[in-house]
Amino acid sequence: MTEVVKQGGVRRGANMGMMRCLAGDTMISTIEGRVEIKDLVGKRPYLYCTDGKKVRVRQADKVFSNGIRETIRVWFDDDTHLDCTPDHPILLADCQTYREAGKLQFGDSVAAFYKRLVNNRFCVSITGSRLHVAEHIAVAEMKYGVYPTAGGRNRKPEETVVHHIDHNPLNNSPENLELMTIRQHGVHHGSHDPKFIAHRERIAADRKGKTWEEYYGIEKAAELRERKRKRMSGQPSWNANLTGENYTAHYPNGFGNQHCAPNHKVVRLELLGEQEVFDVSMPEFHNFVANGVFVHNCTHPDLLRFIHAKNDQHSLTNFNISVNVTDKFLEAVDNKEWFQTEFDGEAWTQPVFDAVTGTDYVVYRRPNGETVTFADKLAFENTDLFDCTIEEPPQPGMIYAPDIWNRIIASAHKYAEPGIAFIDEVNRHNYLMNSMGPIYASNPCVTADTLVYTDEGLVSVGELYKTQRDFEAVVDARFGTEKTFQESSKVFKTGVKKVYRLQTKEGYYVRATANHRIMTTRGWIELSELTAGDKIHILNRKGGFGVKGTLALGRTLGWLVGDGSISPSIKRATLSFFGGEQTLADEFAVYVNDLVEPLTIGSKGSYPISAAAVKNRAETRVASERLYKIAEEYGLTEDKLQVPEIVLRGSESMQRGFLQALFSADGMVSGNLEKGVNVRLTSISIGLLEAVQKILLNFGIASKIYRNRRNASARFLPNGKGGNKEYSCQAYHELSVGKQNIHGFVEEIGFLLEAKQEKLKNFLQNLKCGFYSENFTATVKSIVLEGEEEVFDLTEPTTHSFIANGIVVHNCGEQMLHSNNSCNLGSIDLSKFYKRVGDGKNVDECVKWERLARVTQLSTQFLDNVIDAGDFPLDDIDDVVKRTRPVGLGIMGFADLCLKLQITYGEQ
Repeated sequence: MTEVVKQGGVRRGANMGMMRCLAGDTMISTIEGRVEIKDLVGKRPYLYCTDGKKVRVRQADKVFSNGIRETIRVWFDDDTHLDCTPDHPILLADCQTYREAGKLQFGDSVAAFYKRLVNNRFCVSITGSRLHVAEHIAVAEMKYGVYPTAGGRNRKPEETVVHHIDHNPLNNSPENLELMTIRQHGVHHGSHDPKFIAHRERIAADRKGKTWEEYYGIEKAAELRERKRKRMSGQPSWNANLTGENYTAHYPNGFGNQHCAPNHKVVRLELLGEQEVFDVSMPEFHNFVANGVFVHNCTHPDLLRFIHAKNDQHSLTNFNISVNVTDKFLEAVDNKEWFQTEFDGEAWTQPVFDAVTGTDYVVYRRPNGETVTFADKLAFENTDLFDCTIEEPPQPGMIYAPDIWNRIIASAHKYAEPGIAFIDEVNRHNYLMNSMGPIYASNPCVTADTLVYTDEGLVSVGELYKTQRDFEAVVDARFGTEKTFQESSKVFKTGVKKVYRLQTKEGYYVRATANHRIMTTRGWIELSELTAGDKIHILNRKGGFGVKGTLALGRTLGWLVGDGSISPSIKRATLSFFGGEQTLADEFAVYVNDLVEPLTIGSKGSYPISAAAVKNRAETRVASERLYKIAEEYGLTEDKLQVPEIVLRGSESMQRGFLQALFSADGMVSGNLEKGVNVRLTSISIGLLEAVQKILLNFGIASKIYRNRRNASARFLPNGKGGNKEYSCQAYHELSVGKQNIHGFVEEIGFLLEAKQEKLKNFLQNLKCGFYSENFTATVKSIVLEGEEEVFDLTEPTTHSFIANGIVVHNCGEQMLHSNNSCNLGSIDLSKFYKRVGDGKNVDECVKWERLARVTQLSTQFLDNVIDAGDFPLDDIDDVVKRTRPVGLGIMGFADLCLKLQITYGEQ
């Protein structure tokens, strides 16, 4: 025990335990260049690190001073050196083994870092690896959690690449990078990249329509064509004929190893004496590049960093934090004992870094024996510790269990993080407990009214939960998946929680819990961590549709919502056509007759519905009591200004017809060739426009909603009788389709009115420049707490995402699985094994037990066959699944079976 000497605060930076650090002038390789470590203190730079195979990029958690320490200098054979404490671990050339600097021997090879400029791109590599990684790809992997999918010669339009927002290939800041499909990337550069546009215009002006032969000459053109042919067909290497002694002289290690980065070899060690030293806390791989070699960070910070990670609200934004708690740890809590931490299954024998105090972990104990618990750094700084003693661990790597338990409780109480996973209890039900570790996650959730984009249209979360139906979720193309739909779990309820509304400037919104992650141009970010101005992803491909509904029904409902009226008092619904719209009246009368025909069968005095002109008014109507029944069936009699649920879940023809009619009735083409062209839809109902926006996005068309384009007021408007009359008008809003989405609107939707359609096509034909490209992002406007309500979630195991109200959101990691494992589930419908015998109540006689046993065997074999037939996204997943062969065979239809057996709930 050591007395604390305190004057106004606890002594900081004391030499407690082993602190492995670097001299202040050590050059740290960041993506912004090499910077002395002392100049990085207090910052969170993006640094290079390695997984042992290739170079990665991660953001440092912290750069800090560790006081005055004895140091040595390690000299390498290229006349470079590294100044550090003798116990600082250096990565050896095998990229797997660390050795303390003071224990290095002459000739030891260490892992070196290399960065070079190749084809105007920075590339990075590590000793012994042929794999040169483009820096912008490594940064994108950190940001998005996945590598772009495009590579090699045969690239597909929907594969992804990394795009530089400012078109500068050397600016690899995460904020300057985003994933795009090849198609989007090509369109964007063709219309936005100043250098590309200038180059194209210069060549066009220079060539003036000439062929290669006319411009370059016959011989040069032939040479260019041959080079292109070889490049497209696979040209042999330039050195294919280099053999024998010449080959050996050029490539002593073989041609395949010509680019392997060399290593650094240790020459000698020197004592330097004491000096101020510094270090870096790095997540995940726990190493970084110092003076050109890979070194380990000073301590393993994960335990206490996990507990306090959310305290400052910005250090770790992409994760929900949970601590695995074992039975042994709980026993140590009860017995007030020190607890040995582990890493990779072995005891951690170095000090545990305390993120709260900024030093090695120690316990502060009062004279009465009680320990002081800190919920966060502020609590540590403001707590009076004058009478405390510092109790150091019995040995490095140990923690005081009661203190850690109290910290978890204090942090969870104040910040709602971390959670706890009682991992031994989980593993008591885990037959592979000894071979693999589990996956654990909290449950971010969305509200019941959230519309999920599925293979059968837009379906609310509440409906999916109520029906427990199987479905496939639509996923965004920027995850690199060719398939639009991915198998998903059934929706499950996660409780009653606080709900926030994320509103974007474009009109898209989602209501979810604070910890639900949203995909942004910066990667996955929790809803509570988003700020105004953040760019979030919206669906960037065409979605799915149901099978119900026809084009006629879609158009009829669309016109009813747009220019229709519903009279509950006389139970009549009317479609009104004004001015030029009257040319459509007869066509809609045919639609209505076809729709109401089933309601007419068997009734007396029924008559066909026809279009009728209104006397002295430029209006034609199609009115019907039977049409009212249809409007009532689809919920329009209670609220006309909505998109009926049957449309949201309807066929592609039905959704298209609804939009065609609605835009023809209440939409317009606006703008000009100089300022730009837009398709606009006006309405007094924001809810209607928000729903229309979601359906448009299902066709791959993005849009923007402008609120209060005209405020509520009294205005003189045509009265339909040749004059004007003052009317009290509500505020109206506009939905606008612009940029490249105009092409999508023309191709997928269009107007029914020939005049509007021709006006739009004429604009497109006379455009001198193309439209701006659509990035399929929306800008965060606000996040507002809306109270508490039931929330739900689902699991989509391929991209771990789904589309909620048009926004790309993360799914839940609900199931406990081993690392790199995959769900493989199926169910047997018990009600199918019932056969009535006698009164139908005898379980032994009425349930076909032998058949059930046989089907159980076959179903298990079927699920096992799925493992062999499955196509897994990563080799690691494929390996683990095929080695562990997990199957989950459950039951369904139990309630139906009980009903057939006439068993009352709770009776047996």
